[in-house]
Amino acid sequence: MSKKLKNKTPKKKKITLKQVNEYLKLLSFKNLNYKIQDYGFNYSFGKYMSAVFIMLTAIVLSTYLFKLSSNSVVVLSIVSVLLLPFIILSQIHFLYNNFRFEQINTYMQEMITVFKTKPKIRYSLIETSKLFDRGIKKNIDEAILYIDAGDESGAEKYKKALSIIEKKYPCSRIHSLHNLMCTVEGQNSVNYQKAIDDLYDDIQAWVARTYNYQFELKNTKGQFNIILLMTIGVAAVMVNVMPENMVGFTTTPLYQATTTLMLGLFLGMYGFVQSKLNGQWLVNDMDDEDERILKSLYYIENYDEKKAKKKSMMIAAALSFFPLFGVIIKSQKLMTFGFVACIVGFFWNTLQYKTHFKNVEKEIKKSFPTWLRDISLSMHNLVVTNAIRQSYVNAPTVIKYYLNDFLKELEADPVSIRPYNNFLKKFYINDINSAMKSLYSIKQQELSESSKQVSDLIVKNQKMMETSERIRNENQIAGINMIGALPMVIAALKMIIDMFLLITTFMSSIQTPI
Repeated sequence: MSKKLKNKTPKKKKITLKQVNEYLKLLSFKNLNYKIQDYGFNYSFGKYMSAVFIMLTAIVLSTYLFKLSSNSVVVLSIVSVLLLPFIILSQIHFLYNNFRFEQINTYMQEMITVFKTKPKIRYSLIETSKLFDRGIKKNIDEAILYIDAGDESGAEKYKKALSIIEKKYPCSRIHSLHNLMCTVEGQNSVNYQKAIDDLYDDIQAWVARTYNYQFELKNTKGQFNIILLMTIGVAAVMVNVMPENMVGFTTTPLYQATTTLMLGLFLGMYGFVQSKLNGQWLVNDMDDEDERILKSLYYIENYDEKKAKKKSMMIAAALSFFPLFGVIIKSQKLMTFGFVACIVGFFWNTLQYKTHFKNVEKEIKKSFPTWLRDISLSMHNLVVTNAIRQSYVNAPTVIKYYLNDFLKELEADPVSIRPYNNFLKKFYINDINSAMKSLYSIKQQELSESSKQVSDLIVKNQKMMETSERIRNENQIAGINMIGALPMVIAALKMIIDMFLLITTFMSSIQTPI
């Protein structure tokens, strides 16, 4: 692995005391409203008090249904008030991301329309800025000012100016559009119409998919809320259908504590789902460096099968102490545990390798279509090899690493298909193999004759883009499906405890003193 990749320091998310203090400040409506206004929305005090009233009413109703004490009401009320700013901000964040999506969509479509008629970046930005009165307008105007006052010249000035928009809106399609515009203006290209049309079609397909994803997010939230309400209702039935003389167990400390804990967990899960399903990844699809992927990439590229087998055998040999000791003391459980531990130890390194390999494979499937789209657009003006070389700087990390070997192989063998066949060959992904063969086929043609094939490649890439976006969505909402079943599991465990308390209380009541 290259030093550049190896020495990257992945970002780690840590909850600091300062962040906790910042959050606690949001318990003040004034501070919360300032935060909401940062997103461009207003939240009236009356609406805030309505949210507090609804939440506290739900708490009181739940505690009444479950026959909880006033102490439980106080605890759950404190938990709900602490979670309320988090829930409100999550809802605002969802609206904010929908607003950002609409702005991004409008920005790209207008930039394409204007640039097609007059391929000048500054002119396109000025005309597009007129469509907005807030949000992205500020960043567009900053980019225009940089173009007018920047010290750089040529393409570098435009790149830095447009990066002002990209930093605020890290959307891969905005990045692709800006790259294409810089290439066209920097090279005074006249063969840009087809590339612009291909990017426009790609954006339209993305917009349609994003609307579907947003609809799915709303449905997922709604389904979870229904499951939560139904679970609370079912869990409360047992307590409320029993005769008065059989619900004495509800006064026990164990019942009060477990029921309060259950409702507190439900509140926490509601807040978690609200925060996860905010739709940010549908707009900001240019991921930061992922520590897990970098670790996996390093692991598989430095994996030594012989050393791994030796290490596995040593682990298995060390763990063999347990089954042997189990035989000596005639313990069936220790023998079984030791035998299973030996098997797991023997295959541990192999399992680790497969896990890391799948992580990298998944990241490649997610990143490759974006990279292919960018080089496909460049191929309307550049030959294949130059388009690939130009893509290296902005390529996703996992693609960039394997591009190193590809470009070296291409320099050594610029004529045959071998470098294209070998690119990412170890992962055996059919769509990628097919795409690389298409790139080689396009390379064999004259630039003027390859435009149709490039457009066809972009159309085929739409299927991979859809898969890539689905993987990204699954990564972002991982755990939501699992947490959807968690309320029912918690409620089932709670009902088992209640049944135990009921039986214990009933048996105590029928016992007579000797």
